[in-house]
Amino acid sequence: RLQDVLGAAVCATFVRTVQLPSLEVGVQLLGLMFLYDIFMVFLSPLFFHKSVMMSVATAGQPSHTVLADGTCERYDGERMPMLLMIPRGDPSRGDYAMLGLGDIVVPGLLLTFAARCDLSLRGAASPLGYWGAASAGYLAGLSCALAANMYHLTINGVQGQPALLYLVPLTIGPVSLLAYLRG
Repeated sequence: RLQDVLGAAVCATFVRTVQLPSLEVGVQLLGLMFLYDIFMVFLSPLFFHKSVMMSVATAGQPSHTVLADGTCERYDGERMPMLLMIPRGDPSRGDYAMLGLGDIVVPGLLLTFAARCDLSLRGAASPLGYWGAASAGYLAGLSCALAANMYHLTINGVQGQPALLYLVPLTIGPVSLLAYLRG
C-alpha cells in the first residue's frame, strides 16, 4: 500500500534528521509520550465518551448516515497517512492491526541514540551494546503490542492498544540497565 510506504519513508527521514542529545532527554520524551498514549487510548473515553486515539486512527473508515427522510448516504473512506496497516491473518478479510507512526519514530529516536553511543564507544553499532539492547527491547515491545492487539486485550472497553505502553519500558529499561552496569 502506497500510504504505508510513504509513512515508512516519513519515519526514516524523521529518525535520520532529529537526534536526541542525551539519554536523559530520551527518557523524558519517551516517558511523556508513554503517558500521552495511555491517556488518549484508555482514559479519554472517561472524558469524551470514546477513545480519541481510536477515533482518529479509524476516521478514514467507510461510513454511512441515515438521514431524517430515511435515505442512506454512504461515504468512501480514506485513512489518514499517520499509521501503518499490518495484516492480521488473512488480508483479504480486511483484518489489520494499526501501528501509528509515533510508535515507530519515538522509540526510533532512542535506537538511533543508542547506535550513536555504540559508534562513539566502539566504532560500530554493536548487537552487544546499547543498540542491541534497544533493538531487542523494541522487538519484544512490538511483539507484546501486536499480541495484545491480536488477542483483543482491552482496558476500559477500548479495542486498540497503545503500542508505547509496551515499547517505552522495553526499550528504555535495557538501555538504562546497560548504562548503569557500565558506569
